[in-house]
Amino acid sequence: MLGVGHIVVAVNKMDSVGYSQERYDFVVRELKYLLKQVHFKEDAVAGFCPVSGIQGTNINVVDVGLTPWYKGPSLVVLLDQCPLESRMMGTLLRLSVQDVQDSRIFCKVECGNVQKGEKLLFVPADVKVQVRSIEKPTMGGLVPAAFAGDTIVIDTASSLVGLGPGCVGCKAGSGDATRCSTDFKARIQTYTTLQKSILPGARFTMVCHALTVQLQVLVLVSKMDRCGNWSSGMVKCIPKSTQAIIVFRAERKVALEPAEVCRSLGRFVLQQDGETVAGGLVESIML
Repeated sequence: MLGVGHIVVAVNKMDSVGYSQERYDFVVRELKYLLKQVHFKEDAVAGFCPVSGIQGTNINVVDVGLTPWYKGPSLVVLLDQCPLESRMMGTLLRLSVQDVQDSRIFCKVECGNVQKGEKLLFVPADVKVQVRSIEKPTMGGLVPAAFAGDTIVIDTASSLVGLGPGCVGCKAGSGDATRCSTDFKARIQTYTTLQKSILPGARFTMVCHALTVQLQVLVLVSKMDRCGNWSSGMVKCIPKSTQAIIVFRAERKVALEPAEVCRSLGRFVLQQDGETVAGGLVESIML
C-alpha cells in the first residue's frame, strides 16, 4: 500500500445479498486482515460503507430502511472526511512531459507553478525553452499561469529536439533541477502477481509518471518480515507480498524525485511479463 495515505472501502453489490449484515461483516473482517498483512496503518482506513452502485444505496444518503444495522455515514460523507493531500503549489516547479507535437509540449504540473514568459529546463534531455503561451484544455483556452494538478499545453518557439515523454521540466537557472541518474534506491511492495522471487540481476519494466524504462536489480538492501521488522543481515531474495528496499539501475539516465520531495515523480510500478508485480516509492537518487 505504498504511497496511499487514506482509503475508504465501499462494499458494493449489497443488493445481491439482500443487504445482509452477516455478509458485510465477513467482507470487512477479511479486508481488515488483508490490510494488516500489507502493514497498512489502521488509522489510515477512513471507514467501510455498504453500498449498491446500481441502486444508489448509501452513496449520498444512508438508507436506514435497507441497512438499519449500519450506523456510519454515507460513502460521499466518508470521502469528504478524508484529509486532503497537499498539491505542493508553493514548492519547486516540476512538469512531467506526456507528449511533444511540433512546437507544443503536453505536460502536467506535478508541483509548483508555471507562468507565461518563464524559461524552463527539461531533463535529462537538457532542452531549454521559453514559454510563449499556456493552454489549459479544461478551461477551453489560454491562461497566464498553471498550478499543481493542471494538465496543460505549453507553446514555445524554442527547439524541442530530444524532448519526449518521461522528461521533467523545472525553472531554468534556478539550480533546483530534478537530478538524473541511472541508479536509485526505492522501497517496494511486491504483489501476489509476482511469479518468481526477486533476485539480484532481475529485470523489470518501471512505469513512473509518463516514463517507461527497463530496470535491473543491483542490491537487495533489506526486507520486512511478517512482524513488521526490517532485516539487518544479507537478503537473498524478495518473495511476493513483501516490502523491501532495493537499489535499481535503469538502462539510461532518468528524471526521478524522492517521493517525500514530489510524490508523483517518486511513485512507480514494476511490470514483468505483462503483469504489474510491485509498487514502489523512490527513497534516494544515487549520483
